[in-house]
Amino acid sequence: MLKNESEVTVDIVYGDTCSEKDVINWRLIENHWPDSMRVVLSIREGRLSSAALLRCLGNESKLIRIYGVTGLSVLTPRVLCMADDHMMRRFFSPARRHLETDKDPDAVLETLDAADWSAFTPARDLPPLRDALTALERVHGVTEAHRYATAKIKAYGALLRHADTHRAKVLTYVLSPCGRYLALGSRVGEEFDDGGVLQIWEVATGRCVNVIDGIPGGVGWESDRHMVQWSADASRVAVVHHKFKVGVWESFGDQEDLGGEPIAEMAVSDSRPCFAFAPDGERVVMWGGWYLKDKRGRLVSLDDVDDLEDIESLIPVESLSDEMLAVLDGGPLCLDWSTWSKDGERVYGYASSGWACSIDVAARRVVWLKQTHDFRGPLPAWSPDERHLAHQRGGQLVLSDAVTGKPVAVHAARPGAALLSWGPGGRLAVVVPAHKDEGAHPGVSIVKATGEHDYDLDLALRPTGYDTPDLTAWAWAPDGSRAACLTDEGRIEVWNLGERPERLRVVEVPEDADGVLWGADDVLVIITSLNEDGGTFPGLRFVWADTGEVVGAFQFLQEPPGSNPLVDEEDGEDLGLDLQPHPAFALDARTWGVAFEPGLVIAPPGRERDLDALLAWSVGRRFAWPVRWGALEIFPNASAAADGATPPLDELVESFRGSSPRPAEPPAWPPPNTATFADLLLLAGAVVEWVRARDPQGVHEPGLSREIAILHARRNEADQARRFVELSPGHLRTQVASQIERILREAEQRDKVPAEPEPPTPQEIAALAKAHERFLRTPRGQRSNANAELVRQAAHSRHISAVLDLLEQAPLETYLGLGSHDKHYLTLCALRTVATGSDKEIRR
Repeated sequence: MLKNESEVTVDIVYGDTCSEKDVINWRLIENHWPDSMRVVLSIREGRLSSAALLRCLGNESKLIRIYGVTGLSVLTPRVLCMADDHMMRRFFSPARRHLETDKDPDAVLETLDAADWSAFTPARDLPPLRDALTALERVHGVTEAHRYATAKIKAYGALLRHADTHRAKVLTYVLSPCGRYLALGSRVGEEFDDGGVLQIWEVATGRCVNVIDGIPGGVGWESDRHMVQWSADASRVAVVHHKFKVGVWESFGDQEDLGGEPIAEMAVSDSRPCFAFAPDGERVVMWGGWYLKDKRGRLVSLDDVDDLEDIESLIPVESLSDEMLAVLDGGPLCLDWSTWSKDGERVYGYASSGWACSIDVAARRVVWLKQTHDFRGPLPAWSPDERHLAHQRGGQLVLSDAVTGKPVAVHAARPGAALLSWGPGGRLAVVVPAHKDEGAHPGVSIVKATGEHDYDLDLALRPTGYDTPDLTAWAWAPDGSRAACLTDEGRIEVWNLGERPERLRVVEVPEDADGVLWGADDVLVIITSLNEDGGTFPGLRFVWADTGEVVGAFQFLQEPPGSNPLVDEEDGEDLGLDLQPHPAFALDARTWGVAFEPGLVIAPPGRERDLDALLAWSVGRRFAWPVRWGALEIFPNASAAADGATPPLDELVESFRGSSPRPAEPPAWPPPNTATFADLLLLAGAVVEWVRARDPQGVHEPGLSREIAILHARRNEADQARRFVELSPGHLRTQVASQIERILREAEQRDKVPAEPEPPTPQEIAALAKAHERFLRTPRGQRSNANAELVRQAAHSRHISAVLDLLEQAPLETYLGLGSHDKHYLTLCALRTVATGSDKEIRR
């Protein structure tokens, strides 16, 4: 046992949160300590697995109580480290003891100043230090102690982080195994080569702590499950990207040098893969794509990713019994969802065709394989302890032993059930959501693993969305005693699921929320995904389950009008493009902000509270530290920052020194209509030349040059008209030249240039302004379509200045003008519409 119990106390382990039901029998632990530690070390060294131990002892063994009591101290490993770590005793023990008892800011500052900061370890010391200073702030506000600690924290390499890095729809929301981190993955935006984004959020603070930008091809795919998986210690994440690849990234690593590239990558032809990521973060089982040649998948070590074709099948065909082959019915042994057991011994999962299986990885054999579910019913679900399996088929709800696959209990199926969700402690929630089936009564049934029906909750929950199948309206608390659910009316209800169910509270949620997760430390994560039809911004809200207090909230894909503050107005160069992630972020729907990693911030005056809600110091890319506690240098614009920032921060914006500051608010829109038809023709000509330089034969847009030539000829601009004749495809050039010469002769006889288009009416200008307001509320990643519609409206209104302004926002380098949202196509549409009043081909 611990020799010096004054060094490590129960208070240090639990604080004041130890409940009566979790009282630890220290005497029992002491009596059996040597044997318990032998087992613990055997598991740690890989000589014994926890699952094998449970199977050996059985559920009724009295020895379970010994290991259960030992394991009740969930921080026992941390206690041991604290007792043995000399550096820990130098900094953490005395400093934390004083921080927890001192309520006077001066005393806290004195304690921090006396601490041995050379022994400070963020992973061990930052969370309790942050908690202590948070408690101090509630009483005294931000003090010198907060600013002192922030300066020390920043010295450990803290980076200023914002979360406004997604460029398109977020498809995956996955909690880490410990529940302390949340991974968010998004697909590519309008520029495919920019890749997708994977963010890591700290749940306890509701702040983004790491950004992995530039993931090739984007993260995940609509309607697919389990596209992001964590290693057991959360140090790595495996991600489906580029539709047919699985890449592995360091969750808290510095991605700047990698440029978004993974540390390992596996591809499966051009098919979307199913995979299982091993708890050790070193192996992947891959299903799908070219692996279907032998139907049995591959076990891939990250060290062997360059030799995939030489890797043997995971399951030899001769290992499949006749009963298993009968279930497969000639189909492949290929899973559509799979995961690795926590002990690293098994891979289990299901196929969409209606069967599930469990595979012994070391033995390379299928332990069991059986029919489990109907095509339109709920999918099979394994319990968190991996001992139980629930599945519904043929009008029956079956609870099975997940190790053997044998049924334990059978119930009548719940009509309309769409979700089976196991909670810790061995209870199953059978969810019938609202609007599932006509005649099905919405509700939630709670069933024990033994098959005993506990009770029903009269709840109508929101159905799971097609694009985000891993995001559901039901989430168990980590202790299994409570649950949170998103009702169809749009509110989160927190329930106590003891002997008698009781609704504890209702939590305010954002409009159009889609799902809820329950993370560590009783923090709920409420998620809103992108509504492309309704224009809803995707976002996150982190809420304390016991109080409903909001910990953090964020909306993605907002796009303020105008260019961000780092764009040079003279040459249009964006300084932020050389940095990853881009420092610019949306302070709100109308205002840009900038946050450089060293701590330089550009934002309008008086927005400190908003900055605290959107920014955080990221320590070790793992822990968030509040920016309101100090160390930020805030300036209203880039010019002021260049003149006033302290070295070396001023070097970040050196190019803006002496420049004129931008107005805090963007100018009114539409702009004054000072542009002419000649300006529009000039832009159209530049676009045509850009297209033809990349498509010399004119295959994609053979009529572009001809229509530009016709419009120049109408204006009796012979040189310009003939220049675009030369840009016409060779097989059309003679015909186009003859037509243009005829139009030039007619224009010369008229001896006057066609009149400028009629100016827009006040009603048309008001309509454009109203449409532009709607455009500003359109999420980033969906703006190309909204921009295209606004270009057409401005062209029909003959507002050329508005057309030119909007065309600058249209994407250029896509499909050589074939896309209806591209600058090439929109320029031609606007030119036709302004010239003729109709978006039809100009023939003469």
